[in-house]
Amino acid sequence: MAADDALNEGDTRNEASSAPALWAFGGVIFTGAFLLFQVQPLIGKYILPWFGGGPGIWTTCLLFFQVMLFAGYAYAHWLSGRALAQQVKIHLVLLALALLTLPITPSDQWKPGPGEEPMGHILLLLVASVGLPYLVLASTGPLAQAWFSRANPDRSPYRLYALSNVGSLLALLTFPFVVEPSTTRTMQVNGWSLATVFYIGLFGWVALQMRGIDGESPNDAPPEKEAVEPAPSLVWNVPLWLLLPACGTVLLMSTTNLICQEIAVIPFLWVVPLALYLLTFIIAFDSPRWYLRPLFVAGFLASAGASCWALNKGVDLSIQKQLGIFISTLFFGCMVCHGELFRLRPPSRKLTAYYLCISGGGALGGLFVSLGAPALFQLFFWEFHLSLGLCGLLAGVLWLRSVWSASRMQLVMVCVLMTAALQALTWGLSQQVRRIQTHVSRTGGKNLYATRNFYGLLKVNEWPAYYPGGTNTLTAKRDLLHGRISHGGQYVDPALALRPITYFGPQSGIGLTLTHVREGGTKRVGVLGLGTGSAAVYARAGDRFRFYEINAAVEHVA
Repeated sequence: MAADDALNEGDTRNEASSAPALWAFGGVIFTGAFLLFQVQPLIGKYILPWFGGGPGIWTTCLLFFQVMLFAGYAYAHWLSGRALAQQVKIHLVLLALALLTLPITPSDQWKPGPGEEPMGHILLLLVASVGLPYLVLASTGPLAQAWFSRANPDRSPYRLYALSNVGSLLALLTFPFVVEPSTTRTMQVNGWSLATVFYIGLFGWVALQMRGIDGESPNDAPPEKEAVEPAPSLVWNVPLWLLLPACGTVLLMSTTNLICQEIAVIPFLWVVPLALYLLTFIIAFDSPRWYLRPLFVAGFLASAGASCWALNKGVDLSIQKQLGIFISTLFFGCMVCHGELFRLRPPSRKLTAYYLCISGGGALGGLFVSLGAPALFQLFFWEFHLSLGLCGLLAGVLWLRSVWSASRMQLVMVCVLMTAALQALTWGLSQQVRRIQTHVSRTGGKNLYATRNFYGLLKVNEWPAYYPGGTNTLTAKRDLLHGRISHGGQYVDPALALRPITYFGPQSGIGLTLTHVREGGTKRVGVLGLGTGSAAVYARAGDRFRFYEINAAVEHVA
């Protein structure tokens, strides 16, 4: 017996010594998380000029990343239930296939042609260029942590989860401040591909080292060790595992849409919301003590009310104030979603299913914003308002559920607070709905046309205006708005219809150029962006003006 014990002890030491060290698991998880989040703004920026620079490009990229993250988690969840030797073989094959797809430089053949539907084209491009490497990277966290637990059953894997969050946040923060300003697109793609080669090599080495480990599969746990969870808990919690991350994703993507539509489509304004979204995950999942429900719910309600006020103020509010309000709403809203999600975490045996539901909810939220919302909401980004209402509703329901068995005074206070907050939020949203649906502005204008597609929201408004020349006679003019930015206008009176206005007027840069540089006969002029076609009024007999416009809706309006 003593000899057998000594032999078993020796086997255990040999097995432990053959297991990959903590630094190897840490290196794989940190590098994988860094590359996973670095490629998102990188590839989005790379293809941005190909598709015209609209906010829909980034939301389509986010949709792809959310769906592929779910696919990676699903793969890791499925693989973790196999025998360890089988896991190693399958994952080594997948790593080798991912290696063959590098570098991820999109081929010029993926550039869109005239009239092509951009969303499907972008999704196919991303699948072809980064699909397999991204799938491998997405599976890194859950799979590497499962292997670490297999090799080190007496050690907690959650330090590695924290390391993953650090790598993700570092990737997002370094791209706009370090990578983008100091490198070209080609350097960025090649550098990322080389780093991925290193990651694949390290993960492959870890996989080979795992062949000598005899751990227990999570699905092979003895029945007597399993604690049976009450059915009602799962019935309520699983839908919430989907709804809460879906709400957070809708809030992220709709806020990003709103910011890009109203301010600019640049990678920095993509990264800031995504970094805050990730930061709320880090804070909420680090420790239960960080999510103080009354504080964050109150912060969310206050910032949501401020967002409604900012949307009603429109262009009268500075860009800095708008950005601060929308970003604050995103932060507090995601903290509520992810803080409540962490409170609903299951026993450890259900963690892979829990993370799978989280990624599935994120994918559903991305599908709604990218596909459902443009078809349902034509006049405004109502998905932003919907996410505010859903977040407040979920927070109220979960708060009430948690105090239901508490003191009556506490229950009454929560009910009063949530009722007042819901009424205030409903009033703010109703004011925004009334302002848009009645099409009545403070200056007596009205909306004549509105449409929404991949490139954003277009509206034609008609406003009262005085005849030019200082007279007091009223006429009307029409403006084309992309979001809240004017893209040209025209007087309604036929006698003034060919008079250029807004920033195409005679004293504008384009007006002075086309009016005074006339020597040399006829002109050949190329115009990027059609707008209302105002530049065409400067054409003379024999001139050739060619307009380049990517948005078919603009052509229809003009």
